[in-house]
Amino acid sequence: MLKSKLAQEESKYGAQSIQAAKAQHAVANCAVELHDYKEAEAAFKAALPPIEDDPAQAAELHLLLADFASMYATTARLKEADPLLSRACELGKNSAAIAPLKQRKVMEDYARLLYKLNRTQEADDLYKQLKAKP
Repeated sequence: MLKSKLAQEESKYGAQSIQAAKAQHAVANCAVELHDYKEAEAAFKAALPPIEDDPAQAAELHLLLADFASMYATTARLKEADPLLSRACELGKNSAAIAPLKQRKVMEDYARLLYKLNRTQEADDLYKQLKAKP
């Protein structure tokens, strides 16, 4: 069903449209739920460029980066998850379009990832920032 929706969005708006990218994101999340990580990675990678190119899609980009990083973390590809979560954290700090609770969750996930990567000082600094926030 999602694949047919994706095909419809691509034919209607073009493969590089925001609508098709959002459909790719949905396909990726579905593939993660089904433990088809190869399919999920391909869908995340396909969804990224159109959303990155549109500054109005900051909230969608934040969510996409966090979901993509989560998939990498789930599959123990921590070094690949690191730049995605780092970017999501920075995006959340600089964009008013991102809900504070979503940014907080990304920061918590990134701090946990940093601990797993034995970058404890950076993780501690991030937790201090979280503690200082209301």
